[in-house]
Amino acid sequence: MKLDTDIKYLKGVGERRAAMLSRLGVSDVNALVRLYPRVYEDWSRIKSINEAQIGEICCIKGIVGSPVRKNLIRKGLTLYKTEITDGSGIMGITIFNSRFAAEKLTEGFDIAVFSTGLMTSEALRAAVQNGANAVYLGVGNLNARQSAKNFTP
Repeated sequence: MKLDTDIKYLKGVGERRAAMLSRLGVSDVNALVRLYPRVYEDWSRIKSINEAQIGEICCIKGIVGSPVRKNLIRKGLTLYKTEITDGSGIMGITIFNSRFAAEKLTEGFDIAVFSTGLMTSEALRAAVQNGANAVYLGVGNLNARQSAKNFTP
């Protein structure tokens, strides 16, 4: 195979995948070989819940501390929510549209989540559209309600 071979001649690349790759600027094997991931997630930077800073990208290990709650937002959007703890704090996580993942999260289950910290609504939408596995909206006494302009304790 040559580097200038069109990607549609690769095994497993049909019309649909070729069109998707074309939107990424990939038309031949050479471009495919040079297509690098948009981001690299470093799961080795493990932090405790209390150490995690707002906006910091890190991995947090914990234990599921409460049953998963199912929230039907609208047709096609189901949120599964639970809390995890690592002994230093409690962190809420939300799983979007993944009943399979939610069913695995039983109380006492060890879990590692990759997070980018507290998010704006725009960042949250982008995370969901890009396949975020877990998004947390609060650390310790810093939470979404305290940062909301329409919330008064």
